[in-house]
Amino acid sequence: VSNSSSGLKVALLAILVGLFLAVCFVVFIDGIKAPIRSREDIESSSKLPVLGNVPSSDGGERLLSNLQFCHGARPSTVAVVPIGVAMTAPVVARELAGALERSDVRVKLVKGSPHANKFQVSVPEDAAIVVSCEPLEVGMGAAYIAHGADVTVLCASEWADSRRQLVSVVRELGLAKAKIVGVAYLPEEKKPREPRRAKAPEGE
Repeated sequence: VSNSSSGLKVALLAILVGLFLAVCFVVFIDGIKAPIRSREDIESSSKLPVLGNVPSSDGGERLLSNLQFCHGARPSTVAVVPIGVAMTAPVVARELAGALERSDVRVKLVKGSPHANKFQVSVPEDAAIVVSCEPLEVGMGAAYIAHGADVTVLCASEWADSRRQLVSVVRELGLAKAKIVGVAYLPEEKKPREPRRAKAPEGE
């Protein structure tokens, strides 16, 4: 009986030690990666406002309104730059383009080259160009495009992107003198859904 109770105590102790080590490992990894877990993480790390969640039930109306409030007018050119996960930029760009179209603006949705070295375009008064950029880790094209655009919107994906990536991209685009108006936030549970009136981007 004493042997079996002793074995049970050892097994329980081993389980508790294993759980403790697992929790320590998760906390350690979380500390190293510093994932974005909320809108507050974005605002405290970058000092930038969250313009809206994407995709949204209003089809990007809040995102566009807040962008215009921050800029002071409707921009003619918008650079949409992901801080890490590349697929976030096309989702945000399509939602923004859809909101502009519903405001009776002619929109051209463009896929930016990661190796672009300039961005100078002439846009009619009733039109706008939304450029879906590649992450800066792929190439510096996004920095050149953001430098030439009227405004830049960053895209941050919950859990997949990190606060360190956000700070790094803000610093890099600051050197490019990009006019960053804020961040579009993609909560984890909503990421796969496509926004309404999606439009395929054209190549540059």
